Amino acid sequence: MADPTATYHQVDAYLASKLHPEDDLLIKAQANSNAAMLPEIQVAPLQGAFLQIIAMSMNATRILEVGTLGGVSTISLGRAVAPKPNGKVVTCEVEELHATVAKANLKLAGLQNVVEVVLGRATDTLRSFIEKKAEPFDLIFVDADKISCKEYVELSLQLSRKGTLIIVDNVVRRGGVTDPYNPDENVKGIRTLFDYLENHERLKSTALQTVGIKAGFKSRPPISYRLSTAIANVETKSQEEDVQYETQILHGLGFQLANLQTSKVEGAERPAVMMDPTPREPNTLPSEPSLPKNPILRRLGWVTGYKLPSRNWMIFWSVLGTSVALYAYDRQERRKIAADLRRRAAPLAEVPMSPQEVPRKIWVYLAPSQFARYNFNEYTKPVFDAAALDYELIQTEDHCNILERVKNHIWTGKAEARGLSKQPRQPYNPYIPPPRPVYSSNEGLVAMGRGAWREVLNGINDACLSLSEDEVKAIEMAEQRKKVEELSSRRLYGRTSTTLHDKSLKTSDKTKNDEKTWYQWITGADRTSSKPLIDSATSPSIAEKTLPAPPADTSASEIEKTQTAPQVQLSIENLPLNFQLPPVGYISGQNLTGWTNFPLRVYHWFTSRNTASKIGEEALAIAYGATKSLELSDVEAVMKDIGEESLKEDGIHLEPFVREKMTVYT
Repeated sequence: MADPTATYHQVDAYLASKLHPEDDLLIKAQANSNAAMLPEIQVAPLQGAFLQIIAMSMNATRILEVGTLGGVSTISLGRAVAPKPNGKVVTCEVEELHATVAKANLKLAGLQNVVEVVLGRATDTLRSFIEKKAEPFDLIFVDADKISCKEYVELSLQLSRKGTLIIVDNVVRRGGVTDPYNPDENVKGIRTLFDYLENHERLKSTALQTVGIKAGFKSRPPISYRLSTAIANVETKSQEEDVQYETQILHGLGFQLANLQTSKVEGAERPAVMMDPTPREPNTLPSEPSLPKNPILRRLGWVTGYKLPSRNWMIFWSVLGTSVALYAYDRQERRKIAADLRRRAAPLAEVPMSPQEVPRKIWVYLAPSQFARYNFNEYTKPVFDAAALDYELIQTEDHCNILERVKNHIWTGKAEARGLSKQPRQPYNPYIPPPRPVYSSNEGLVAMGRGAWREVLNGINDACLSLSEDEVKAIEMAEQRKKVEELSSRRLYGRTSTTLHDKSLKTSDKTKNDEKTWYQWITGADRTSSKPLIDSATSPSIAEKTLPAPPADTSASEIEKTQTAPQVQLSIENLPLNFQLPPVGYISGQNLTGWTNFPLRVYHWFTSRNTASKIGEEALAIAYGATKSLELSDVEAVMKDIGEESLKEDGIHLEPFVREKMTVYT
């Protein structure tokens, strides 16, 4: 069986000898290209003549070529339009060396005034023609890189007219175009082109695959390879014009098209071997396809077989990679800050203590917020644990509960200051630490969060200026004991005077039977008492607040409805002079809730190291226990952190007298 490749070579040589004798000009042009080490992928004489005949049959005046190389195909196209006074060929070339060789060959052929060589990327050149609204072309020949074929055709459509012929060379790619998994970028570009042409509304397309000589010049050996061409005609709007145009093409090119069809060789319908269009000896097998090279990396000088992902994947991986990198960096820095804070708090845990001492304790009030709990567990608790600081954590479901807890705590301290505490006494034991007092001025009150800080200060203020129910009862019992002691002493020195005094008391009770003080409403004291149990000299704020007697004409039922217990008014007289308030402290607890704070939450998610540093420093200051007098600027600074709540009526209310007795951690 005859070798198909050799047969194709013999057929091409015979046809070239009969129809297109050797052209000395083309031989010189090919020699110049070989001398400049250009790729030997120029069109063969038969193919160049085919392009020239098509241009002449179309009566083309303006021709656009994408991909010049050495200018061999450009010479054939230029010869087709040279006889016309307004004939013009525009060719695009990206390589400067190729453009220089092509200009020399065109000058040798005498076509330097007919052909214009434009240096630069073809896509940029075509877009510039579109912006300048250049005159449309009659014939467009695309013989450039196959990766951008679809883009070339799309731009060429904008530079075409009704009936323009677009020819794309080398579209079969040694049969690789049929393989959807072929890794070659050129194959992927051609398959994308065919997908674009498949159902295009303006284009009527076809494709021809031919075999034969790529170039048959004497200056180099012949190359057997597979030539493939896709021909697309810009579809006209009139069906009759389409028929006339196609008939003209068929009559004018019938002979040439018949000679370029695939020849049936004895024993083979198609060529047995598909060769790569690179120079090699006949009858040699092609090498394996090389790995694809990304054009961007190739421009940068990085030769690699890996390709960059698509634009959407690049955006996704860039955003994801940046987010992961920012979070990883923030977490690493946050861990460094936490380790530094623990190291600075550790010396407090190493301070020796006597058996009679108990660790310092603080009361931590958490705002009912998930952010306050998170900030305490992540940033505050490690510092307190490293400092061996005892703390009582109080979490409530409402801010009002914090207010009541603080008031009860201060009221307990006031009761102890007045000596009214009911704490049981334990025998002294040198080996057992004394019981911790219920209230100690050294046990600070720490607020974690904006709302908790407001309630702690308001609770201290209200508790200092008011009396608790237990405190009122304790004062009442103390007064009653004092009264009993006075009566007992009177019985010892004079029974008659005491009896007369008791009778006068009963007489005065009858006259004042209708009068009832506010203190009797609260304590439920006996109406027979002739005077309040609390002396007005010691507590004028209590003695001055009495209910007026009802009018004489008021019925008993109306008196019951109208006489209600008055509210206790706040007064600085309710605060013992020797009473010491505990120090207070504030730890930030940002409550970033709501949609408006969502961008801020995202920002804090990537910058939690700043939050860890701020909260950690505040916790470390509380652990060391250094205090200073509470200034108005300290309260206002935290009120700014509270935000809009500081402007409302339920903000922080702190009397100057109470504030002067308070201290804050610093």
